[in-house]
Amino acid sequence: MKNKQIILCLLPVILSSLAFGQEAGGSVVNRYFVYFSDKAGDSYPYKVSNPEEFLTQRSIDRKSKQNISIKVTDLPVNPEYVQQLRDTGAEVFFSSRWFNGSLIHADTNFLSQINALAFVDSVALVADTTVLSFKKQETEAPTVFDDPPSITGNSDIQLTMLGATQMHEENVKGQGMLIAVLDNGFTGVNRFSPFQHVWEDNRIVATKDFVRNSGNVFQYGDHGTSVFSIIGANYSSAEGDLIGIAPEASFILCVTEENRSEDRVEEYNWLLAAEYADSLGADVINASVGYKTFDIPSHNYSSRDLDGETAIISRAAEMASNKGMIVVTSAGNTGRRNPPGNLMGHPADARGILAVGSVEPDFTKSDFSSVGPTT
Repeated sequence: MKNKQIILCLLPVILSSLAFGQEAGGSVVNRYFVYFSDKAGDSYPYKVSNPEEFLTQRSIDRKSKQNISIKVTDLPVNPEYVQQLRDTGAEVFFSSRWFNGSLIHADTNFLSQINALAFVDSVALVADTTVLSFKKQETEAPTVFDDPPSITGNSDIQLTMLGATQMHEENVKGQGMLIAVLDNGFTGVNRFSPFQHVWEDNRIVATKDFVRNSGNVFQYGDHGTSVFSIIGANYSSAEGDLIGIAPEASFILCVTEENRSEDRVEEYNWLLAAEYADSLGADVINASVGYKTFDIPSHNYSSRDLDGETAIISRAAEMASNKGMIVVTSAGNTGRRNPPGNLMGHPADARGILAVGSVEPDFTKSDFSSVGPTT
């Protein structure tokens, strides 16, 4: 009994340490985004005239078809800046071309040293926890698939509502399109037969975990699985047919949403995933995520911030649109609340994107779906 009491007393201490970052010599290691001041210097290796060094040919061609020029925002960050960040003791995980900076783990004791670097414009706290790692999990394309344990309906209504039934009859099923899905995880996509056709045709082009950098997107959550199934599933059974809107498209699967917490870093995860999709030549980004409030109260957004210019993720979504991708995002799930609670979340306020609400089979608005307006 005494041992149990000791364990119970220790649990709050352990959980407290996990919640507020890794302690290191009396300081704390958090996640930060370091903004750089420029993309310059005699040794800077990249030029807009040589986009093949940092973009795939598909990405270059997509921009060219839409008369979108290669710009400074397409250029990678200065590799020397990244190395100097590492020299301070910071762990550098991802870098952003569009926002010119890097996502890092850093000891609070070293922040003054980082800020003192000549090329550092500013440093933003994005999460008071550390979950990123350089340790990778090996994943392989599956060869055996299980049937779903149960089927409770079919996709006829949603296909008809969206006009997809006629599209499919005319053999328009997403062929040749590359769609990036950004979500909280894709559990089961590498196990169940509704996705077998995508694997057999090698149409999962790339996957990336931006939350933990694990290399494995087939974990964490299944919201991404549900969203992906609406787009890409193809399954027939005695109980009904489940067919996605674009079952013959190719896909990029990215984990950006962190299930255990709500921090501004998830906006940066989204940004990084959008850049990744852009570099691979994605035609569409679909992201059923949105943000308004966070675990750090000072990071919360107000209704006045729904201007398309304030939230990191909204600026990233507009940039993705400007790079030639169709960006589709959810309007939000706060429709049951009274105003201003039913305002949309970010990035639904971004310019040049599609913000999508939810309707019932009779076309009435789902009561949970946000309706806006933006500012």
